[in-house]
Amino acid sequence: MNNASFKQHIKSRTHKDFIENYKKYYKEVDEAQDTIKQLRTELELLKRKNTSLKNQNMKLLEIIEDMNDEDNFEDCL
Repeated sequence: MNNASFKQHIKSRTHKDFIENYKKYYKEVDEAQDTIKQLRTELELLKRKNTSLKNQNMKLLEIIEDMNDEDNFEDCL
């Protein structure tokens, strides 16, 4: 598209309508992008929470194992 045809195009009714109603034409796309951003944020927070809970679970399992080991030694006395 050369410069003259571009200048002619931007004066056209179709182009002006598109520019004036851009939000209407791309509303769904913009909303989808916002939803994707929100879901990515939520996913990251859930991943962090999951990691934290896994670490907590491991610590509790270690405590349980230690308590079981101590109980075994007490039985021997």
